[in-house]
Amino acid sequence: MYIYIYIEDLVANALIEQMKKNNEKSVLFEKLDDYGARVVDYINNKTNNRAVLLVSQQSTMDMLVDYSDYFELYEDENGKQGIKLKNGITADNLWEQFRSYLSYPMIKAFMDKECVEALGA
Repeated sequence: MYIYIYIEDLVANALIEQMKKNNEKSVLFEKLDDYGARVVDYINNKTNNRAVLLVSQQSTMDMLVDYSDYFELYEDENGKQGIKLKNGITADNLWEQFRSYLSYPMIKAFMDKECVEALGA
């Protein structure tokens, strides 16, 4: 069975893990790329499923419009771009909106220690 991972799920789950580990409410695109690759690798190699990561510049822009109550673009002090949470958004908000409907293999992959290490969390 194929599991499709959308950018909003990748971002939200990365931020949940960031907040759990070090209360950080932002993630750089370069970290998301590595995290997404590890999540796909986990699902493909440790479950009976095949994962496809659906990420593009257009899907990222669509996500920022569709979920503008949750996320916004930001740039760090070195000029690297990423996504951060809007003020007032909590890990519980993200759990409810983006994790509560996920399959068990996806949740395990998003929470896997080696996957989360890609975030630097």
